[in-house]
Amino acid sequence: RSTMFLALVTAVGVTVQARGAAVAVADASQVCHHRVQPPSPGSAPSNRERFTAHSSLRTARDAVRGALRAGWSGDLVVCLGEGTHVLAGPLAFTAEDTPPNGRVVWRGAGNNTVVSGGVAVTGWAPATLGGAPVLAAPAPAAAAGSGPTGVIRQLWVNDRRASRVKVSNTPTGPTNASSKCTCDLGGACIPSQRCTPAFPTCVGFVPNKEWGKCTAGGGPGFPAMTGWASPDGVNVGFTATNPADPILERWAQNSTQAIEFTWPIVIRNWIEPRCTVASISGGNITLASPCGGFLVKRTGKTGPLPPPVVVEAAPHFPLSPGSFYHSTDSGVLYYAPLPGETAGSVSANAWVAAQEVLVSYDNVSNHVWEGVQFSHATWHQANTADGFVDSQTAVHACTAGTPGCNMGTSGEPTAAVRIARCSDVAITGCSFQHIGQPYALSIGAGSHRVGVRNCTFTDLSGGFVKAGSVDPDNWGGSTNPDEWDALIDVTDNVASGQAVEYGGAAGFFGGYLFSADISHNTVSEAGYSGFSLGWGWGTVYPPGFGNNTVSYNRIFDVMTKMKDGGGIYINGATNGSHPSTVHHNWVTRDEHVFAVYYCDNGCSHYTFTQNVATNSSVAWAYFFTGGPGPKDLAAQNDSIDHFWYEGDADPVNNCKQYNCVEDHATIYKIVPPQTMPAEAIAIENGAGARSAGTPKALAT
Repeated sequence: RSTMFLALVTAVGVTVQARGAAVAVADASQVCHHRVQPPSPGSAPSNRERFTAHSSLRTARDAVRGALRAGWSGDLVVCLGEGTHVLAGPLAFTAEDTPPNGRVVWRGAGNNTVVSGGVAVTGWAPATLGGAPVLAAPAPAAAAGSGPTGVIRQLWVNDRRASRVKVSNTPTGPTNASSKCTCDLGGACIPSQRCTPAFPTCVGFVPNKEWGKCTAGGGPGFPAMTGWASPDGVNVGFTATNPADPILERWAQNSTQAIEFTWPIVIRNWIEPRCTVASISGGNITLASPCGGFLVKRTGKTGPLPPPVVVEAAPHFPLSPGSFYHSTDSGVLYYAPLPGETAGSVSANAWVAAQEVLVSYDNVSNHVWEGVQFSHATWHQANTADGFVDSQTAVHACTAGTPGCNMGTSGEPTAAVRIARCSDVAITGCSFQHIGQPYALSIGAGSHRVGVRNCTFTDLSGGFVKAGSVDPDNWGGSTNPDEWDALIDVTDNVASGQAVEYGGAAGFFGGYLFSADISHNTVSEAGYSGFSLGWGWGTVYPPGFGNNTVSYNRIFDVMTKMKDGGGIYINGATNGSHPSTVHHNWVTRDEHVFAVYYCDNGCSHYTFTQNVATNSSVAWAYFFTGGPGPKDLAAQNDSIDHFWYEGDADPVNNCKQYNCVEDHATIYKIVPPQTMPAEAIAIENGAGARSAGTPKALAT
């Protein structure tokens, strides 16, 4: 890898050659050297020559290793038959899986070839829960035993994700018809014509927009409570207004460690942190520690927390159709069927996840996956004592030394399919669905020439791809170009149905990347920003962050759960010698603040050109931040030209003093009955994935 990458970059001076070194996907007419057929019957890909048959992916991988050690030369193709290939554990690839020449190709038959980390749930039978009829089945031990508290977080029935039982601390609107309120910086509503002291908590406050909703707390089925914290901040929790509340009493009768409190928007407008309950006693609810302390710290204040907005996985809540509850005490799954579903139909197609990781690559080169669906992965971070207290884009607080805590007391979000320290790896024409991780696919730890093209992503707990690290001391933060995440290609993908659990995850999260091409993707239904690129807010200067392109993407219906983000959001200083470009993108229906194109603290050396924004009346068309004071914390040395916007708030440039330049002659506000000119319509028509689900040659 060092030799290949150093041919492209030289020391810190960095000379970049043109992109386009092709990782060719195997021709569909090639023979299969190995075939893997799952136990259930199904048609296998046709083969012209004799192949070696295997019953599992792991035995096929081991056979391929043996062939490589024996001196195999050229491409080696493994065909995956139709059906569900259930993994007994992560399918892990290491340096011994790198071919001496040629490639190893793992070829499926499209969505009919599923690589699953799940366990089928059978034996459903009629039962009652809280006096209401439901279906019940024993929780598979392989799934219930895979997490720190035995909690099953996801259930999929008939190819649809069931909703985990939850109840909201129903927001009560202001006294008049307006949904807005005026809030102080502490998150309390200021008495005014819009809000009254009867509604003391402000949810979703954005200071300069005066946006928020005042809540009284204690919605139906939700115990009213006030926060408390020990002086040292170690113990954090709540006291019920009514210690004899029957709901609280019922919660205390069961194991409380499965009960999960969440605070979407309340702690910060762009995160959805989660803590479990350690204990309930005498009307006191104590959060898991150190999760409660992390949460207090994340508020930026001392003292008690606001009440949670949502409680998940608590016992004795009624199940609405299509929702489920896992009793860790009895080891039973309860499910309220949808109309037309029966015990038999649910037993025929119900799955829970037993694996966090489906496929992992570490220090491997020249592998290709094509035509495979990756499904049924979970993530247990929220069920640990640390919980899930995110800072942004699912980067989260953690106890140093615990698994996944890779940056001191912060951990980067993980994924179901992980590619680390790799080169010349291609994922093409694949699909990712039913994923419980914060991201479906991750690329990092100094990877080069990795491509993700023509894939589809849906039913995701978080976002679709995380590429690059945000570690300020390693990878992109290193002065050694060979350690950078470089020449990453994420193109022609379609992502929807995102942020089911982790609303603060971006659709695409790019850390410190060099010469990445993020183009022609169609991205929708992200809880936070459609694309988030960079880190550091101007406090660090990573050498390996620059020369990136974000282009020809169609982004719509993002910011569905969070506030203070955008269609394309960028923060952090880049390598000034290698500026980046954002061009020919179309963002529409970004209905929440701040901005459609958002250049946050430290965002520097970007050219925004030939972009369109429409139908996003709440968000600024674009926003360049002036930062809180010093130049380093402001956007700087950026430019924008050839920009069209319609139905958006007017743009804001707060960093003109730091060489943020607008070409007003080519920035156009379209006001009906005016219509978009042909040049802007051409950008709209050219944005988005050109195709998805079809294996193609990959220029990485």
